[in-house]
Amino acid sequence: MNLRRVFILLMSLTGCFAWMIVRLMMIQLWSGDRYSSRGIDLTAAAVYQREQGVLLDDGRGRFVDRTGKPLTGFTITALAVDTRSAKSWAEERAEDLHRLLGILGMSSDEWERIVRESGRMTLWRRDGIPVALTDDQIAALEPYAAFGLRAVPYVMRYRQPCIASHLLGYISQHPERLMQLYADELAQGAVRPDQPIGASGLERAFERLVRGRGGMTLSLFTDALGRPLRGLEARVLDLNPPFYPLRVVTTIDLELQEKVEQLLDRKGVKEASVVLLDPDTADVLVMANRPNYDPCRPRPESREWVNEAIKQQVPGSIFKIVVAAAALEYGVVRPNERFVCRGEYGKYGFSCWNRHGHGEIAWRDALAQSCNITFAETALRLTPEQIEDTARRLGIGRRVGWEQAGKGEVFRQFDLEESGQVFAPDSRSNPRDEGVMIQTAIGQRDVRMTPLQAANMVVTLLNGGRLTAPRVVSEVTYRDGSVKQRYPVRRQERAAISKETADMLLAMMNETVRSGTASSLRDHAWRLAGKTGTAQLAKGDLVHEWFVGYGPVGKPKFVACVVVYNVRPGGKHMATELFKDIADLVRNAQEHRGG
Repeated sequence: MNLRRVFILLMSLTGCFAWMIVRLMMIQLWSGDRYSSRGIDLTAAAVYQREQGVLLDDGRGRFVDRTGKPLTGFTITALAVDTRSAKSWAEERAEDLHRLLGILGMSSDEWERIVRESGRMTLWRRDGIPVALTDDQIAALEPYAAFGLRAVPYVMRYRQPCIASHLLGYISQHPERLMQLYADELAQGAVRPDQPIGASGLERAFERLVRGRGGMTLSLFTDALGRPLRGLEARVLDLNPPFYPLRVVTTIDLELQEKVEQLLDRKGVKEASVVLLDPDTADVLVMANRPNYDPCRPRPESREWVNEAIKQQVPGSIFKIVVAAAALEYGVVRPNERFVCRGEYGKYGFSCWNRHGHGEIAWRDALAQSCNITFAETALRLTPEQIEDTARRLGIGRRVGWEQAGKGEVFRQFDLEESGQVFAPDSRSNPRDEGVMIQTAIGQRDVRMTPLQAANMVVTLLNGGRLTAPRVVSEVTYRDGSVKQRYPVRRQERAAISKETADMLLAMMNETVRSGTASSLRDHAWRLAGKTGTAQLAKGDLVHEWFVGYGPVGKPKFVACVVVYNVRPGGKHMATELFKDIADLVRNAQEHRGG
């Protein structure tokens, strides 16, 4: 062979290998930098190609109560199945399989679905939810790890049944909103197109903070043919960044929240909203709604997930507190001034709930007796602007929840909170019309309030007329406990109404229990105060029953608003009775904690 030709061939081959080496170096250095700048790890991507497994935790931030007890993110032990290994073992050891299925409580059909329909690695689920194993079942699985059956930690997003479900909200896939929130992250590959995001409640309000940034997987590494790589057995991988997931510390008292929800179920209450606030800070201690719903299987079209505690509704006589505040602030009445109630107003078919009338009554007693006639005549001494202005100062007609202006948007802790109103904004009716004014005086016509606003109005009175913004989250912390974001208590420096007016209204609410429409509360161990309300609905003969109040008088421990929806009138005032039961729960909790 010609040595010259051999030399040229060898040099050509050497040149080709050299070019390939240089090219690979360029890909590693230049492309690596390019993809890294886009948030893509080529090494991780290569590993992912050889990895098959299941997601055990999506890395989403946790919500906890005021003491750190979890509201979301509950770790259970689940059964993970490497279907290829498990199927081979089961075919050879049918007797062992039968015994193990008996211990697990798994049917043969469930086993067949797992090994027939699943991929390389899966979890045992029922109705789409991983089954929680007992300690005995976990122990029984230990000898079978080599055959592809192992107990693994799995993080459930919500407990069953879920507590505070309407407040917490739920997560779901929403491609359009995902693109709005994370367009850059999607382009960089840092967010998956199918990643669930907050759809309502705190999940939605705090989405940017609690978004999963890693997660935890049970992974099995395989070669190109799907065979397990020697030395790389199935293992749990924590892919979360060092300080994640975050913890969102709420103001919720989980023990009270659970007891209030259990109370509603025990009493058979079908439709209701309950809000409990701290009387000093307006922090939300409890926010509960019925009917409940399952955030693991939400039905968005049914609107069962809507948090009625922050939705505006007809308040009925609860609004008389606002009218009384306006009358005192603008000096149109004297507390001892006498009015006459004969049961009928004489026009517009307007009447008092007491058909026989209250007779001669002092104005200061009219709230306790909830006299419609007295409040109708009081409203006619005021202008619509005066009533509307007083309502706004007390937090009605605007959102009252904690909020903060940011770059181009306002961050609100309460997702989709409504503002309420006094008069219709589209001028369907003339506010200066006498018929409109007297209906407005008793919280009917166009008046709308949220249960949160009603409770916060009482907190305002207890704080000398200073309006406070209710919050439900106090801070967000990193995984190690250090603080990322604080949400301080916000109270207006200038009083919304005078302290004298606030004290007079509180005294009138106290009298409501002593001798008025809430006298059924007189025998409680605590001295309670409040105001009843019955809202007439536009259609049908059903009503919404309201009660807003606090206790104990002199040293308040709680403020509560209770609304029971769609009640047939004539029996006990259910909202008042529930308030009494809730006062018992708070009192028992205080005694148990030594408070």
